[in-house]
Amino acid sequence: MFRSRPDQTTVVLGARWAAFLSALMLCLYSVETQGKAGGSQGPAPTYAETLGAAPVLNFRIAGVVKDLSGAPVAGAQVRFRGGAFSASATTDEQGQFSFELTPPQARSIHAGSLTVMAPGFATAERGWIAQEPDSEQLEIVLAPAALSEHITVTATRSAMRASDTAADTVALTSEDLSATAALTLDDALRQIPGFTLFRRSGSRAANPTSQGVSLRGTGTSGASRARVLEDGILLDDPFGSWVYWDRVPRQSVSGIEMVRGGASDLYGTGAMGGVINVITRRPADSALFFESSYGNERTPDASISASLRAGRWAAGFDGEAFHTDGYVLVDPTARGRIDTPAGSDDRTADLRLDRLLSDRARVFVRGSLFGEARENGKPDERNRTHIRQLSAGADWQSERAGAFSARAYGGPEVFDQNFFAVAADRNRETLTRVQRVPAQQLGGTAQWSRPAGSRQTLVAGIDGREARGASDELVYARSTAGTAEITIPPVQSAVGAGGRQRTVGLFGEDIIRITPRWIVTGAARFDHWRNFDALATTRPLALPGPPAVTDFPTRTQQAFSPRLSVLHKLTENVSLTASAYRAFRAPTLNELYRSFRLGNILTLANSDLTAERLTGGEAGARFTAFDDKLLLGGAFFWSEITDPIANVTLTITPT
Repeated sequence: MFRSRPDQTTVVLGARWAAFLSALMLCLYSVETQGKAGGSQGPAPTYAETLGAAPVLNFRIAGVVKDLSGAPVAGAQVRFRGGAFSASATTDEQGQFSFELTPPQARSIHAGSLTVMAPGFATAERGWIAQEPDSEQLEIVLAPAALSEHITVTATRSAMRASDTAADTVALTSEDLSATAALTLDDALRQIPGFTLFRRSGSRAANPTSQGVSLRGTGTSGASRARVLEDGILLDDPFGSWVYWDRVPRQSVSGIEMVRGGASDLYGTGAMGGVINVITRRPADSALFFESSYGNERTPDASISASLRAGRWAAGFDGEAFHTDGYVLVDPTARGRIDTPAGSDDRTADLRLDRLLSDRARVFVRGSLFGEARENGKPDERNRTHIRQLSAGADWQSERAGAFSARAYGGPEVFDQNFFAVAADRNRETLTRVQRVPAQQLGGTAQWSRPAGSRQTLVAGIDGREARGASDELVYARSTAGTAEITIPPVQSAVGAGGRQRTVGLFGEDIIRITPRWIVTGAARFDHWRNFDALATTRPLALPGPPAVTDFPTRTQQAFSPRLSVLHKLTENVSLTASAYRAFRAPTLNELYRSFRLGNILTLANSDLTAERLTGGEAGARFTAFDDKLLLGGAFFWSEITDPIANVTLTITPT
């Protein structure tokens, strides 16, 4: 019968037999379902409902590959494996890929995996299941290769591969910092060419007012000609723009990024020579880092960073303590009785609380305390600093709207110092001034960035800062008749000077990937600042007399800082860069209103100072080899500063 063509009767019997088997299967299915339910859970599904529950078959798997900034990654190799089936594809210029499945393949493949590889990125893997509703809208984000690539957030104020920016960027990891013998951040940064401080001495021994930073030889006179940040928040002093390098505990540092060259297009005043951004550890997981040391000259040191994670809450504590008896700063052949070791002592503590609102949003609040005391190499010449700061911020990322970031910070500080005039034989000193510099600051920044299509990334933002400070001094009568080692003459007058400075800046940036090998970046910033409520007073104390008061007029200035950069990748290992820019630095409250003495040198303030401006350009080349383990680079740069703020000798008094 099976070899012959069935007749009509056979077909009818076959249909009845099929119906009987279907009914039997349905009954067995109902019994099994009720048994598993352990009782009545409602009516059993019908046979039609059982057929309707079959999974929807996906005949196409497609998506896009992006980097951490949201830019598409072209030329990435995407490999799909599912059962015995495998296929490969290469992303196009928009970072897109796709795999087409035949109906038999779609029915047989229930799960699989996607593997993505691209030069300079770590390999990424992603699981896939047949019932996935977004099989044609997959998004795979590549992270940089751990050993060969670095993501910079400083060069463009957005996450971007360092190899994709024309800026001269140098990065130090926590491992790099641990490998140095330096106990302070400024000493660790001296390994980077172009980094210098105002004095040759580092923050371990130098006066705080001489710790301004310079990059690429722009020079400094105490005030920095480079911006220094901690997690995007200004770290330099609001009154004088010098830097307290020991404010940041070493164990809290996860890395330091340095951008050399004018950067006022994104960071405003002070970024004439570049930007230094100290990036600290986030309290994302429970962890503990501790380091301690002891050295000669009675130099104990300890640094700690601890964090605790509980659900969506995270807390972190960072602290550091340092002391040294110091060494004598003067050459042995020129020393006198008043030359003593320049010791220092500092303490810092940071407490931070984070709240993870979602995988793409977080808020935090952070409080910090800092105090230091220094012996300036003479018996009674000392200075002390106390700083308190509170900061808060929020980060939010949206696939449609982009990435948003906001920061607010502020706090008071007090700097105390006294000054002595030194005799020529360095055996006697005379007190000349006792000074207190109170200062306050309040600032904030808001930023937005978003990919615009597949070839552009836009960045825009606003930031502002208001600083208020004064210099209150007791001036002592000049005396040269004393024979004692330390002479304290009578007080002659009380002098005070100070004011306020308010700065607001708007910036924007457009990163254009013309092709995978050509990247053009244009940025510009407009700054407006205002000096107001400034005055100077002198009150006689030795002899009765009326106080003298000088009111300084309110002054405003503006600055426009553009930048244009081009990067061309000749090959995967060779790149050429070129940039042109303008930058500026507004005078600080210290330079405008505070006069001070260092030893026998008296420096007078100048309330008529205007901003100094830099015009510059550079061209460079980079070469990598051995899987990016070898990096060679160089740049030729030209900078011209107009209206520089510098010390000018007025008179010399013979001694």
